[in-house]
Amino acid sequence: MSSRQMQRLLAASLAATNQVAPTKGRKRPTNVTIDEYVLNEARKHGINLSNILEESLRQLLHNIRVKEWQSTHKKAVDSYNQLLTPETK
Repeated sequence: MSSRQMQRLLAASLAATNQVAPTKGRKRPTNVTIDEYVLNEARKHGINLSNILEESLRQLLHNIRVKEWQSTHKKAVDSYNQLLTPETK
């Protein structure tokens, strides 16, 4: 595989990793348990718990996908980096 082909493959694969779940998916009610003080403070400040939880989960899931991608493609990335780095003897 040429350097250019590998670069395209890695870029496409990483772009797929950066995709987040659709923002207009079906909402489902759920129950969560949260510290009473934290809940009261959040309500006092008008914080929307559902939005905060959903956005936090989206970010966490994105980070997990990135780590999985890095692990899965480590050999390819290392090989590509080796093509770009001139050997020193």
